Amino acid sequence: MKTTLLVESDIMELFQENVQRIWGKLKGAQSEALREAILLWLSRRGEITAVDFHDGRRGRIGTVEEFLSALREVIQRKRGIQCNASVLGCGCEEVFTDALKLMVAVLGNPSSAYISDMDEGEVLEKLEGVDVKAWMRRLFEWEDGVEHSVALFVEWKDAKVLCAIYPSNYFYVGRAHPKSRLQTLLAHRPTWENWVR
Repeated sequence: MKTTLLVESDIMELFQENVQRIWGKLKGAQSEALREAILLWLSRRGEITAVDFHDGRRGRIGTVEEFLSALREVIQRKRGIQCNASVLGCGCEEVFTDALKLMVAVLGNPSSAYISDMDEGEVLEKLEGVDVKAWMRRLFEWEDGVEHSVALFVEWKDAKVLCAIYPSNYFYVGRAHPKSRLQTLLAHRPTWENWVR
């Protein structure tokens, strides 16, 4: 849809400088950056749920459907499996539940699932069965029950894939290395400065 916007020149110049710096061009990139700004604005007002995600190739703000589509592509790759996300606005439990259901649908039943105390480095609870909603419910119950940072880890050993979900609104999928578990790489609470480039 084509429209005309009136924006102060100094704001527009700053916007265009940043678009040029990040995408290396203005044509087409301005529309993408403006779309992300609109999604961010709408999610902040509770009109939609937007997701800030990085699919291993580039970071962007998109809809829940776009995040799930990118996640499907990432976990179907033979190499370079990596994706992280944070939900903008409310609804991270629902979005991450849908993401985990997608992973089970694509990768099959995981070999293990557990909730870990990230500050103490110990497993708090091994989760049985494949009830993704129950896993997420337990994660948020543990978060309310302890003062430490907790995370849900789900592992597919055959596919060498590990998923980590923090109730503080952080989702990570990556290649599980046989010699060093991803849990050791995530031993400290993730911050966007450390994970999103």
